[in-house]
Amino acid sequence: MGKKVLVIEDGHGRLKAYSLWLEEAGYEVTRAGGSLAALFALARVEPDLVIGEPVMNNLALTRELKAYQETRRVPIVMISAKDTPKSRAAAFKAGCDAYLPQYLSSDGFVAEIKRFLRDRRPKRLAGFVRAQSKSIEARRMKPESKTPNVLLL
Repeated sequence: MGKKVLVIEDGHGRLKAYSLWLEEAGYEVTRAGGSLAALFALARVEPDLVIGEPVMNNLALTRELKAYQETRRVPIVMISAKDTPKSRAAAFKAGCDAYLPQYLSSDGFVAEIKRFLRDRRPKRLAGFVRAQSKSIEARRMKPESKTPNVLLL
């Protein structure tokens, strides 16, 4: 089986093509229907790479993952049609490892992804993710929390 990639899908099907390209290239792809689903999928899949769009919830998830030693080595790639300096800056500030334009060809996309999958495998995510999911869910319930509610994308 190939390297594991977690794709956070936006609900509009934009990232489905990327998932299919990765599967055709031999990667094991898991799809999550938003940031909270992605957090739970992390424990089950222990991915070598996370791919998503730079929306608010995915950026918050990126900050969470990069804040902890257990998950900070998981490369995160954001893909967007909005390739502006402001959106790039927000993604990199959150901790993304790469920001790819949405208009890449299948070969170009797979080549870029291969670059992020060299010798990068986090250790034992399951316990960390269980603890973090409880923390995120607790903050989600507090109205005074500055953390945005997690929505399925």
